[in-house]
Amino acid sequence: MHSILKKAYLDGTSFKDCVEELKNASGLHKNHLKVVFNQNLRQVYSFARYEKQLISDKPYLRYVAIMDNRVRDSHKAFHGLILPKEHSFWRNNYPPNGWGCRCKIQALSEEDTEALGYTGTLAPLLNIPDDGFKNGIKSYEQKIQNLTEYLNEQVKGLPHEVHKAVNTRIKESLMQIREVRNNYNTIKKVFNDDKEQKYKGKLLKVGNCDILGQDLPLFLSLENVFIHKHRKHITAYDYAMILQMLKNIKSKTLSKAHSQAEVVVSRLSTYYRLAIKKTSKNEAIVTSITQERKWE
Repeated sequence: MHSILKKAYLDGTSFKDCVEELKNASGLHKNHLKVVFNQNLRQVYSFARYEKQLISDKPYLRYVAIMDNRVRDSHKAFHGLILPKEHSFWRNNYPPNGWGCRCKIQALSEEDTEALGYTGTLAPLLNIPDDGFKNGIKSYEQKIQNLTEYLNEQVKGLPHEVHKAVNTRIKESLMQIREVRNNYNTIKKVFNDDKEQKYKGKLLKVGNCDILGQDLPLFLSLENVFIHKHRKHITAYDYAMILQMLKNIKSKTLSKAHSQAEVVVSRLSTYYRLAIKKTSKNEAIVTSITQERKWE
């Protein structure tokens, strides 16, 4: 049945054209099949859209509900919600979030979010999906992997470089999701621990950067995370997103020897100040992160 639905999506086949094939494959009543057909195609379209948004240059996603008398209150409550596309909220709440769900997601640039008045202030987030519609990160990874097949179907007949580019972008996106997730889980453990000694001298690699005048591996000091974990407004998620923050530097102050730097970065319309130093091993370490109340 899955292969029939997938083929229907790729070929643009209507329910009417494949109803008999679906009935034979499933044994379900026509009315039941129509609901399944429409819902499954909606999910396939949704995940294809998610993949495109994931690899786009726009860093934010906005939840959009159809605000009529048919929309569920739980879906209506999240209308207009803006979060970074890497935020864990989307792992479980990217629509559809129930049978007949018509909600959509918009990809936004930083300028778009500012125009909409987004401040980065978040209320506690709950999961929206009805039973059976919750999607874990591993589920998304699998669905994105399945979409590789779909995207490759779309570029059949085009040069090999196009196929290669599609697969490279998907792999990069998946790698970024996994890295942020793994870093977040590691840092969350530090936040929940009460044994500082465990983290003395411990470093967590978050990527590479050229903040100190050369491309260096970038690490986060878990010992400093533990020491500073009670700082107001700084969360485990902020630490996990350091590499993404450094893509939007507003100011940078370097020491004469380029061994230390202070950078002000912007993310989610919020400013952060990061202290970074170079070690004798030619590594860069983030020693501190604070939220800036105002930056000019």
